[in-house]
Amino acid sequence: MDLNKIGYLVNEGLYYPAVLNEVSKNNVPLQPLFEAFTNAFEAIALLKKDPSEHQITVRISYDPGLFDEKRMSQIVIEDTGIGFNDNEFRRFLTFKDTRKGFHNRGSGRLQLIHFFSSVQYDSVFEENGQFKMRRFHLSKSAPFLKENAIAYLDDYSSSKDTFSHTSLMLSGLLSAKDQTAYDMTLANYKEAIINRYIQYFCAHRNALPKIVLQAYNGNEPDEVLEITAEDIPAIDSQEVFSLNYQAHGAFQSLEKLEEFTLQAFRIPKTKLGKNVITLTSKGEIVEEKNFRLTLSILGPEDHVADTRFLFLISSPYINERDSDIRGQLRIPWRKEDPSLFDGDVIYLDDIESGANETIIKMYDELAEKAKEKTLRLSALKEMFLLNDHFLSSLNISINDTEEKILEKVYVHESKLAAKGDAELKKQYDQLTTLDPKSKGYDGDMDRIVKQLVKEIPHQNRAALTHYVARRKLVLELFQQVLDRNLDIQRSGRNEDEKLLHNILFTQGAGSAEQSDLWILNEDFILFKGVSETKLKDVTIDGEKIFKDVLTVEEEAFVNANREKRLTKRPDVLLFPAEEKCIILEFKTPETNIADHLAEINYYASLILNLTKDTYPFKTFYGYLIGETLEPLDIKFNDSDFQDSAHFDYAFRPAKRILGVFKSFQGSLYTEVLKYSTLLKRANKRNEALINKLFPPANVNDEPPF
Repeated sequence: MDLNKIGYLVNEGLYYPAVLNEVSKNNVPLQPLFEAFTNAFEAIALLKKDPSEHQITVRISYDPGLFDEKRMSQIVIEDTGIGFNDNEFRRFLTFKDTRKGFHNRGSGRLQLIHFFSSVQYDSVFEENGQFKMRRFHLSKSAPFLKENAIAYLDDYSSSKDTFSHTSLMLSGLLSAKDQTAYDMTLANYKEAIINRYIQYFCAHRNALPKIVLQAYNGNEPDEVLEITAEDIPAIDSQEVFSLNYQAHGAFQSLEKLEEFTLQAFRIPKTKLGKNVITLTSKGEIVEEKNFRLTLSILGPEDHVADTRFLFLISSPYINERDSDIRGQLRIPWRKEDPSLFDGDVIYLDDIESGANETIIKMYDELAEKAKEKTLRLSALKEMFLLNDHFLSSLNISINDTEEKILEKVYVHESKLAAKGDAELKKQYDQLTTLDPKSKGYDGDMDRIVKQLVKEIPHQNRAALTHYVARRKLVLELFQQVLDRNLDIQRSGRNEDEKLLHNILFTQGAGSAEQSDLWILNEDFILFKGVSETKLKDVTIDGEKIFKDVLTVEEEAFVNANREKRLTKRPDVLLFPAEEKCIILEFKTPETNIADHLAEINYYASLILNLTKDTYPFKTFYGYLIGETLEPLDIKFNDSDFQDSAHFDYAFRPAKRILGVFKSFQGSLYTEVLKYSTLLKRANKRNEALINKLFPPANVNDEPPF
């Protein structure tokens, strides 16, 4: 390509219509301004002189509108940098040339023509001791693309100027949607530039070029602002840490030390999008991804008192190991082949670790926040049976609430479930490809079955973990009630029985399936049942079980002594099968259970004698539950009770239930036990499930999620 020939500048080997499709328009409306600003910084840096002797000027021209509204019509970005000499002009015209680029990706110029119809460059540069001028413009219009070009050289000639400089003029926004972003005030432009380049500004706070922003109302100067050191956050803290060199080709520490300086900046979170720790070389931030460090104590989006942190690491060691290509350092990670590097080294891993340890010492508040996060995670992990490997894969912030952490867990679980479902579907679809007549049928079937067996446990584990974790919470709440630790237990009358009752089976509820009666017996949640319901209103499958019409004798008994016996409310009634009924009675922890042994007998007698003939209840199971239990009191009240061999409860194998209004009699099995015994039993069962889900750790095991 002839750089100095007036006309279209055709880059052989590129087809620009395809290139423009590949590099789409950026979704940041101010991207052209930022591209121009980046190029201005780079042009000044390439002079290798004191940046403070140079200047970047941004001129915003507005067309005055009605009601004092202003409409941006033109932006001009000027710099006193190196200018477009032959070398820089050739690089500018080369697609994806990233050499020595400050944030340079080699395609920024395409953003200019994606946004603006008019992109005009005027540049003066020094070549062989003489100053020359290049004027060219960019476009993606049809005439340009017809020539397979995006640049047109308008002029190349000698210049009378005595210093290099470049001016870029942008006008004619191609999309009306972008206009609003450019119609902002000059102060907003200043803020946008500071926010965009906050890392660079912090690293060069005392060595910035003069940055001037000018507003024009039509052709008249209207306002002038500057970006100065006072606008840039100052160093908040600075520490020096030392690291040992490692012997070449071996992880062996040497006595030789190197010092590293860590500078910390506190920046409002509105100005710094994420926490950053980065190397700097010769005053420049190292952007190359192969040398990016991880900040261990803070997540990228964490903030402390609405501020984020920028940490810059500098050292003569880093400067000496910089290469001719900016950002390429001769500093290895430990995983790299040491033979590729000469001499003794300090690894990037050690720099990263040393910096993170220094940060913890610099900021007690960060260490405290990290500790709080660890404690919060530990509590949730214990409570909800969350897996360490699973948690480590999530981006959990020190600012995340418990609700937010669990939300992240469940969202991630849903993604894994979707992936697992897709894999199961894939295995299922393979069934249609099997040929039972083929010789390989048995092997193919075994392969599919093995994959299904492998996938299904992963699918079920998350649901089962939630199930067991919820039970763990319920048991913890049950213990808290027994220990009288709930706020409501300290604030008024004793309602412990009601609290325990509602944990087991909410009063007034009609579905045992939604209850936590598994605490007493796993089977109980499978049965139909009611809680705290008048006998006359008890139903099975929507049908009342007690007689609608009573005989004279039955009516006299039911209402004798104004008792209204069918309005009594057993705590819980369960109906596991025909002719069977389970009766549960709960007492306050302070109540002596022995004083209430006859209650279940009485309820069983009412149910046997006064229910409809279609409900011939003959077998009853009763559970009288409290906390104050003296075994001898039980036996002195009813000598048929026996002590259990395990756990602390008493039972009576059988008690005859008299049939007065029925032609048959019934039998009642009864247990008398403590709430604490229930809890002990339930904890044993739940622990067994937990141990199945999370067996003792084995380093060779695959992660459970």
